Amino acid sequence: MDNATDVSSLTKEYPKEMTEEYLFDLNGYLIVRGVLSPEEVAEANRAIDNHAHEMVERSDGALRNAMEGTKFYGQGPGRKDLGRVLEWGKESRVFKSILAHPRLVPIFHGILGQGYRMDHLP
Repeated sequence: MDNATDVSSLTKEYPKEMTEEYLFDLNGYLIVRGVLSPEEVAEANRAIDNHAHEMVERSDGALRNAMEGTKFYGQGPGRKDLGRVLEWGKESRVFKSILAHPRLVPIFHGILGQGYRMDHLP
């Protein structure tokens, strides 16, 4: 397990909320295990596969989050964006459930603030 996901030593000394905030600040993302069931993961993967043809490749230099010419800049393909997942009808169910998941809402509040909305800032 890499340092980004191994929180066992941190969670013994600090509350979960502090550990999650630290890891998010450090890595820019947070892995929250067990939020989706295996069936929900399969449902999300099927929906993404069904809409893969809608992906837009973006390779703007600013998206690479590194300076051109450095080894971190990368040479591979650009980032693939797939928007409008909340507009896919029944296929949106699992993605919408994430927005109100009881385990994730406190994390969203910590990052985005109370009263966050998908269409504008709180």
